[in-house]
Amino acid sequence: MAVATFVAVDAGAQSRIDSLGSTARKESPQNFALEIRGAPYWPQVDSDPALNGATPYGQVFGNSALVSVGLEFDWQALRIPHLGTLGPGIGIGYANASGKALFTEEHNGTFVSGETTSLLMLPGYVVAVLRADALWRDVGIPFEPYVKAGLGYGIWRASNTLGTSSYNGVNGTGGSLGSFVAVGLGFNLNVLDRYTAINFDDEMGINATYLFVEGTREDLSGIGIQKDPLRIGSTNWTFGINVEF
Repeated sequence: MAVATFVAVDAGAQSRIDSLGSTARKESPQNFALEIRGAPYWPQVDSDPALNGATPYGQVFGNSALVSVGLEFDWQALRIPHLGTLGPGIGIGYANASGKALFTEEHNGTFVSGETTSLLMLPGYVVAVLRADALWRDVGIPFEPYVKAGLGYGIWRASNTLGTSSYNGVNGTGGSLGSFVAVGLGFNLNVLDRYTAINFDDEMGINATYLFVEGTREDLSGIGIQKDPLRIGSTNWTFGINVEF
């Protein structure tokens, strides 16, 4: 029966064998995960075919990686025995590019103005998250592979020293729709100090803390629904810490 196969995470405390010993103990219920995320970020603005090979982003902001920071919150709604948890997650990131604005025509022998322009990007997503923590729970191997897939949506704002930019009556703000997929691997820090890990669980309900690395692809190119969105998505490696509680 489905009820026997899929067990809600919040059904109660679960038993786990201590990976550094043989004594079984009860741990607190595990329902959620919170990630603090950081990544090098390359907005794919210039990949838009509508630009016909032009590179306006690269000309203004260069091609170096930005620094993106973000948060993700997951509800681990189901526990699949001997596999892991499955549930929805929501995340938001932040990245900002700045550079000297360009003149459309040469001015005093240069196309570069003295005015600073910036592009603020808030890429977000809603995903399904599968975390395979059975390696840790069943075998004692401190790794957690996981996958995520869902929809992405990025909010952006182009501005200069006078405020939000505009061109031909078009305001410099908008949103870009797309997809989000990721594959990652977490290392469970509980294995380094089981005594502290047990105290964290008993006193704060923290079941596990992971350091993770993730291959992330957020393709904000409209997915055939939105016409010519500003492609602020990025493909990159993401690093961070994940706390499950």
